[in-house]
Amino acid sequence: MDKPKVLQLITGLNPGGAEKVVFDLSLYLNNNGFDVHVIGLSELDRLLQNFLDNKINARVLKLTKNPWLFIKGLFAVNKFIKQNNIKLIHAHLMHALIFASLLKIINPSLSVVFTSHSFNIGSKIRFGIVKFLKPFRKADILFSEKMRRPCYKSDALIIPNGINVESYATSYIKYPKFTFLCIGRLEHVKNQKCLIDFAACLKHQFEFEIKLVGDGVLRAQLMQYAQEQGVADVVDFCGFSNNIAEMCARAHVFLMPSLWEGLPISLLEAGASGLPVLATPVGSIPEVITPAHGYLAEAALFPQMMLHIYENYAEATAKAAALKILVKEKYSLDGIAQKHINLYKSMLID
Repeated sequence: MDKPKVLQLITGLNPGGAEKVVFDLSLYLNNNGFDVHVIGLSELDRLLQNFLDNKINARVLKLTKNPWLFIKGLFAVNKFIKQNNIKLIHAHLMHALIFASLLKIINPSLSVVFTSHSFNIGSKIRFGIVKFLKPFRKADILFSEKMRRPCYKSDALIIPNGINVESYATSYIKYPKFTFLCIGRLEHVKNQKCLIDFAACLKHQFEFEIKLVGDGVLRAQLMQYAQEQGVADVVDFCGFSNNIAEMCARAHVFLMPSLWEGLPISLLEAGASGLPVLATPVGSIPEVITPAHGYLAEAALFPQMMLHIYENYAEATAKAAALKILVKEKYSLDGIAQKHINLYKSMLID
């Protein structure tokens, strides 16, 4: 009997939360009776080799704003779908949704699932596009009930992100200095610039280091700003890393000063590692980080909270232990992936 086939369609394959979800889900599906194909629309491909090394069929189209390349890519994927007898597309992020909807017009028998990966849908234009395209998709996946909007299907399923919890059950010696860890693309929405300001504010109060893990368009600007603020010695720009589990295990506190989020994978990774968390109360973060599981504060209050955690680290680790249990019970990849499998099978049967 042929394995059920699923095409995971995503904007790009650079490091990010949505891309990590697609990778973990694809690997799990391939190991559990599915034949998964992954296509990234843009030229972003830093994770492509990681997919291929794990025997996940993946490719990138390298589409740009050139309309001709877009049309050419659309028909190339349509040909790929027909050749491989693919009946189900899971679109991740806005651009993939638009692309999948066009494929649905060409192939009316296709079933489309959509995950936006963001609590904040964005502008009115984006809201309107997602709402307009509702008839072209069969199911929507949201992280929480609080994400429900008129732009999504009324019967949207609630399936939170999940991680392979066992991968983070590691034991490493902590960094010599008290280390704050922040993981994310270096861009405005992740708000890392404020951490440079906070480093300057706290530098003379206790000894610490802030590790910024990730890359992005603001890297050079942020590095220059750290020099200007006199904190280049305490703010470490680590770039992209494949050793997130180790870095979480060795750090002392996880920081997330984001302006908005969905359900961040890096937050779950920190939780699974038993790392105390200080985050802004945006997106679905408050559903994970309650007063019993960590610390929530507006970014402006981070300096005093960072100092509080440093001075009350036993309290912080107790909250982290509770968070580790929560992540294992509620956000384990096994349970989350099984919900996707059940959805896919129901759609393929229909």
